[in-house]
Amino acid sequence: RCGHESVLVRDRLLMWGGVGRVSGRWQYFSRREVFSMDVHSQQWSHRMATIATEGDEPTPCVDAQCCVIDNIIYSFGGGYNTDDGRRVRLNEMLSLDYENMTWKKLEVRGNKPPGRSACGLCAVGEKLMIHGGLISATGREKLSAGVQYKKFNSTCGYVNDCWQFCLREGYCLQP
Repeated sequence: RCGHESVLVRDRLLMWGGVGRVSGRWQYFSRREVFSMDVHSQQWSHRMATIATEGDEPTPCVDAQCCVIDNIIYSFGGGYNTDDGRRVRLNEMLSLDYENMTWKKLEVRGNKPPGRSACGLCAVGEKLMIHGGLISATGREKLSAGVQYKKFNSTCGYVNDCWQFCLREGYCLQP
């Protein structure tokens, strides 16, 4: 398994998603199946997260980022390949309630960052900060003035932009 998300909540390391080889083929792993390791005993177990009625099932992907505030885990971005080989980069903002293991897709008001994978995500108070990552070459036109884009290959490139998502008001902006 690689490209998965992991986060420490209390004394448990949680892990989900990513991609790996199953029966000789690459497969994206469900983000509903959450593995949990007790950091003291170093024993693994897993629980199935339920889907919140307000949201959709999280898209299986790689290279999404996550962080935690209190007992809520926030996840952003990621990417996957379609059956015809196109790469899709996500700009989904999700939460996973640690207590009841329920995913919820968060509504984002205001400008949304272009879909991206392999970005940075951290919590600052009640805000989430998103930095950089890989975006599709077609998303380059949506970048704000002054944002640097460095070509990685013919389909994508790295960016150095920063976004702020305010959890209380549900809006996203570039500071």
